[in-house]
Amino acid sequence: MAKKNPAAIFLILFAILAVVVGLSKVMLSVFDTQAMIMAFVPKHPVADEVMPPAPDYTKAEAWAALPNESEQVNIEPLQEEKDLIANLKKLQALQETIKEIYSDYEPIENTSTKDGATAVISIDAAGHLRGISNPLHDVFFIHPTTYMKPTQWNAAFDDASAKPMLESIALKNMAVAFDGYLHAPRYRQATTGAFYDQSGQGEIAKQRAYQDILAAYDNFMERRDTNRPFTLVGHSQGALHLLNLLKDRVTGSKERSHLIAAYVIGWPVSIEEDLDAIDMKACENENEVGCVISWMSFAVGADTTDLKTWYDASIGLSGKPRAASTMLCTNPLNWVIGGDADAGLNKGSVVLTPGDTPLPEPVANLTGATCKDGFLFVSPNLGPEWQVMDLGGGNLHFYDINLYWTNIWSNTLTREATWVTTN
Repeated sequence: MAKKNPAAIFLILFAILAVVVGLSKVMLSVFDTQAMIMAFVPKHPVADEVMPPAPDYTKAEAWAALPNESEQVNIEPLQEEKDLIANLKKLQALQETIKEIYSDYEPIENTSTKDGATAVISIDAAGHLRGISNPLHDVFFIHPTTYMKPTQWNAAFDDASAKPMLESIALKNMAVAFDGYLHAPRYRQATTGAFYDQSGQGEIAKQRAYQDILAAYDNFMERRDTNRPFTLVGHSQGALHLLNLLKDRVTGSKERSHLIAAYVIGWPVSIEEDLDAIDMKACENENEVGCVISWMSFAVGADTTDLKTWYDASIGLSGKPRAASTMLCTNPLNWVIGGDADAGLNKGSVVLTPGDTPLPEPVANLTGATCKDGFLFVSPNLGPEWQVMDLGGGNLHFYDINLYWTNIWSNTLTREATWVTTN
């Protein structure tokens, strides 16, 4: 059996999900690279493909989520709010902190997307997840691959087959963990097969997709309130595009001073050959702003040899191989680089929940996490509800966000508070 392509291993998870969501019961056991090439890589040359029409980001249909204009009126924090947040940062109990910060805001009904806007999550007096209406920052979220057909190298930005996974997984489960006014562009994403391709054509498809992300980000900067800070988030294919976006748009820009943090999740990042090369810093604690966060999740005992081999051979933003450089691993339970944290620091994991079912309550203390050699290993072993989308071999890529959902949500508020009180 041929070895798995480590870069492609990230994307097959979402192909599996499409089957799981569409069928009540399925058995999928073939992960052989050659089988994946046959199943997912387009047979025609990428040069022969006519690109679908480009999204017009001045129009709402080009976005998977946008905040309602009425929600964004007069939300620049007052000095009293800044003072309040500064005082509340001293509190250690997350529930009490959130209740105090947002005591004057009107709650909304649900925890999923509604009318194109994210329902930002809070905790009510009973400890249940609820939404709040007025966060203080914007979120630019680049979604992972949700298109896996081999008929196109690049999907239409509004492809119907990619929509269910985008809305019920990427937005509902992932994006809402990053508390803020959500801007999530649709884009002509590279198909799953582009990450298995070994001919170089997949790289062209990824670059085509990235051009849409550049256009979407430029429009995001034009439409947002420039006085408000923002957070950048990408997962899997979205993280790859975000890493390049940091180089091409963020570094050296006047907007950089308003960056709360960039969460580049589920894709390898080199401290020396990526971040140092573009004058970006890795976040070293839970309060730091203007920096980069990254991790990739695996079960204890998982074999990461192939992925490390791929990382060593890959080229960083510096133009040099990443071999011998430090792979960034931020521990999302304590927000230090290369850290170890026990399950007592896990504020709440949220089981991956596709479809229309509301997100369940977080489960605290589910698992600890340890960074080792650039990879994040979780322990103890997870229950069956957390193994449905295990890629096999302990690769927990699909759960990169849900495993640490409440810690991520809390951290976005903490960093938001730091930015507001220091600017």
